[in-house]
Amino acid sequence: MPRSTVAAFRAMSVLLAALAVAGCATGGPATENTGGSAAGDSLTVFGTGEALLRYAVTLIAAATPSSLVEGIRLASAADELGAAGAAGAGILGDTLLRNLYPASTRRGGFRSPLSSDGAGLAWSAARITSPFLSSIASALVLLDPFAAIDEPRGAALRANLAQAGAELPSSPLPPFFLALLAQRRSGTLAEARVQLEGALKRSPAFAPAAAELSRTIIRAGSAVSELPLLRHLASLLSTPAERFAALARAELAAGRPAAAADAAAQGMVHAPDDPEFALLRAQSLAAEGDWYQSLYVLDALLRLQPGFAPAILLKAQLLHDKAANDLEALSVLEDAESHDPADASFPELQAHILLHENKSVEAVTALRRAHELAPESVSILSTLVSTSVDAGQWNEAASYLAQIPEQSRGAEHLRLGWRIASGLGDNVQALEYAQKLFQATQSADALALEARSMIAAGRLSDAMVAIDHALLAIAPPPERASELHYLRSRAGSADPLLDLRTALRENPDNAEALAAIADVLAVQKDYRKAMEYAKRAAALVPGNPALAQKAEDLAKLIPSGQQP
Repeated sequence: MPRSTVAAFRAMSVLLAALAVAGCATGGPATENTGGSAAGDSLTVFGTGEALLRYAVTLIAAATPSSLVEGIRLASAADELGAAGAAGAGILGDTLLRNLYPASTRRGGFRSPLSSDGAGLAWSAARITSPFLSSIASALVLLDPFAAIDEPRGAALRANLAQAGAELPSSPLPPFFLALLAQRRSGTLAEARVQLEGALKRSPAFAPAAAELSRTIIRAGSAVSELPLLRHLASLLSTPAERFAALARAELAAGRPAAAADAAAQGMVHAPDDPEFALLRAQSLAAEGDWYQSLYVLDALLRLQPGFAPAILLKAQLLHDKAANDLEALSVLEDAESHDPADASFPELQAHILLHENKSVEAVTALRRAHELAPESVSILSTLVSTSVDAGQWNEAASYLAQIPEQSRGAEHLRLGWRIASGLGDNVQALEYAQKLFQATQSADALALEARSMIAAGRLSDAMVAIDHALLAIAPPPERASELHYLRSRAGSADPLLDLRTALRENPDNAEALAAIADVLAVQKDYRKAMEYAKRAAALVPGNPALAQKAEDLAKLIPSGQQP
């Protein structure tokens, strides 16, 4: 029998098997419709590899494990019939299967389409002719957590995925990848959530979107109020082990450690070799307050999995936070780093423990080592910014802050940016940071920073407007109100001393107001009272030698008859 005939018969048999899956995956009937059997209709239109490829695209777009498997088989058959782009479609389907369903395929971690083991197709000899699959192929990079996505590439991906979503409105893949893009580029959980919910609306059982939405809800901090939804999302996952792992994480995030421990125990039954469940149990015990038992579980886990980084990190964290044994915690991390010097999480945690011990030099050394290993880590960069700010190293702090993408900066980064710009004497940039902070938080402390920058720039009337708005429209807490009244005294208020006394009524420990009152009283030559206020200010800020010197200088000005 000629090769082409054999291929045609093989392709037809694959098609017949695939049509049943296609009916289930795409919402159409599996075996019959009003015009006759699905197999009979397909045989009527079948005659070329292109017809097989069209079915393959539909199956791959449905993105269930079974539809992907059949889509790969169908694409392989279409490739044998000479359909252009069939090989690329098959490789794309295989890549999606391996990356979206790693537990089902027993292949974890991101796998590049350039090494398509398992599909029997060669990427180097393939191309993709389907516009839909071409858009999806360009978005595969989003499955790689280490891939860099700059703004131009992100915009191109967004446009491609929007077009793909319009071409196949039943496929959950375009909104799913748009959600991953939103998290990567903007860091906006709300935007990602909308896309993930859109993917689940298209395909209510699409497990990857369910898993990602669960993680998004937990990251957003709303697990307590959305626990029923998290439980439902866990039920949609592909394997029992995945379901129990997601359930344990949800219960733990919702403040139900006992329920999380139960879910972790059930997960162990289905995946006894998976160390994640022992880790979840240890986390649950720690959350219940039984950190000693948690350490016991971690030690047992690490005897079986000595290089399991999450367990090492949790053990070190518990030794630091609960056992107050920093020496052992640091020893655990140093040993882990010696065995896995490429993992930045070990020196990063070392740095945090060292900072708690006020060993800033050693901490910065560890942070820089971590930064070399993970130069794009926002958490490492953020700590480097704050340590540089605390040390008054403004240029170094500015350099680290510049490495944090705008979309990854939160309110604390803006506050640090204000301190850096102020330290560098750049009042214009400091004001920009304060204004961005107010846009993000609508808070009185942001307006206080605005006022400080305006005062430093000589814009006293503008500062007064910002201060009065904060006092009258936002109703700040006493400590912030005290700061604002102090700033009002500096912005040219009609009665500075009255504002300063109001500041101290709101917060008697406002060192700035105490020092300012000392200056006012010194001008009035009431040196004894001025000295008392200066001494109180110096006691509140022992690290400020200028305040201590002010108190000494004022004491020398007190007439001999008025000495205390």
